[in-house]
Amino acid sequence: MYKFLLSVIFLMAALQPTQAVTTLPFAANAVYTLPLDDKAESAKIMQLITYIKTLEGASFIRNGSKYSCEEAAKHLQSKWEKHNDKIKTAEEFIQKLASHSGMSGEEYQIQFADGTTKPTAQVLLQELNRLQGK
Repeated sequence: MYKFLLSVIFLMAALQPTQAVTTLPFAANAVYTLPLDDKAESAKIMQLITYIKTLEGASFIRNGSKYSCEEAAKHLQSKWEKHNDKIKTAEEFIQKLASHSGMSGEEYQIQFADGTTKPTAQVLLQELNRLQGK
């Protein structure tokens, strides 16, 4: 719950009432609007990185090696910090940075606690859709 509240606080800090894209109800009588700028997309990217970090019992597979999801989050965060001038949306972050190795071109994978493995891009797109209410 603590991590969720931090995500909400981070998102609310990016909110501006004049540039509406969509409305999000956070409290019973309050409606906030997402700004039509990079702050909203940055908030989504941070939420996706946090989501990876908090996957319990899962492993991140990069270039044939397994890493903890905390290590994966650090890796994705550093890639985003290095290339964020080229990334405008959360979908671009997933497609260009979080789905494959820039060195080998090999697809990143998430292996879940139950042993199933899915492409990281698929996992992150599903989470992005959930965040956007799709």
